[in-house]
Amino acid sequence: MTFTKIGTLFKRDRTSVTHACRKVEEMRDCSDKDLALEILEAAIVEFASSLELLRR
Repeated sequence: MTFTKIGTLFKRDRTSVTHACRKVEEMRDCSDKDLALEILEAAIVEFASSLELLRR
């Protein structure tokens, strides 16, 4: 998905999305924050998968 499409979903400009992505990537330099982001990502993927199963 493009930054422009993400920005549209959140009613933000693509440059705001780019800035946010950079900030998150900077957070990954800290091992505690990186682990928290990995856990969050896994939870989001699991949730999205469960939604797909419900749609079938």
